[in-house]
Amino acid sequence: MAALLVLATIVKVICQIWTFLIIFRVILSWTATYPGGSAESFLKRSTEPLLAPIRRLIHKIAGRTGNIDLSPLIAILVLQIIYTVLP
Repeated sequence: MAALLVLATIVKVICQIWTFLIIFRVILSWTATYPGGSAESFLKRSTEPLLAPIRRLIHKIAGRTGNIDLSPLIAILVLQIIYTVLP
C-alpha cells in the first residue's frame, strides 16, 4: 500500500511540474522577445509530447479553431483532474 502512495505522489508531482511548464510556455509565447532561445527550446521539448496529441485530437474533432491553440488549456485541465483524483 505504501508503494502505491509513493507512486501516486510521484505522479502528482509530475502533473504539477508539467502544469507549470505549460503555463511558462504559454506566457513565454505571448512575450517572446528572443524566439528560439534556450528557455523556449527547453519548454517546447518538455511539453510538446503532451500537447501534440491533444492538438491533433482537437483538429480531428473540432476542425480548425482559428489562431487559438486550446491544447495547453485542455492539457492543464486533464493534469489537474489526474492530480485531484489521486490520493
